[in-house]
Amino acid sequence: MILYDQVTSLKGCYLVSSQSVQDSEFKRSVIWTWRASGGLVIGCKITELISHAHVIMQDEEMKPYILHDGGPDNVKFGHMIHTQDKIWNSSIKVTDSVYITPLEDTVDEFIQGSAPKKSFSVIGCKKWSYAQLEKEIVRGYWIPIQAPDSLIFDVAVVQRWNEGFRYAEIRVETLSATVGRS
Repeated sequence: MILYDQVTSLKGCYLVSSQSVQDSEFKRSVIWTWRASGGLVIGCKITELISHAHVIMQDEEMKPYILHDGGPDNVKFGHMIHTQDKIWNSSIKVTDSVYITPLEDTVDEFIQGSAPKKSFSVIGCKKWSYAQLEKEIVRGYWIPIQAPDSLIFDVAVVQRWNEGFRYAEIRVETLSATVGRS
């Protein structure tokens, strides 16, 4: 189990919301952090298809370009989290095997079938003000964990919250919905 005091950097880390988070935007969510003050929600509901891609991608052989809700901030912008087998000039290396790229740079190639082997696309993100995230972690709202890339790429969106706790070796049923100190 790797928890906050053992995580040296939150870059490429997962934040699993605790039971005490009741905000509907983040309740039972998982956020993948790609920089110190921001992350992308990877464990919430699917929002909609890109209309442009939906119209172009009528071929039954191609999977639809699905966008997920990445958080309430910067909702005019999207990102693709992806494996290292396809990298664009604008791609940012977050971990040894995972990159993040602005969606606008990826859509055309994705539609043409030149997509990374594994990817997850979002619109919006979650940003924190200076020291806000650390305070929320200390208060017990977020549980930082280290987990394999498969949490993003291979686990169903609706299962990521439970899987996040499993990677942290925490049994969800033992958690309290209230945060406090003894």
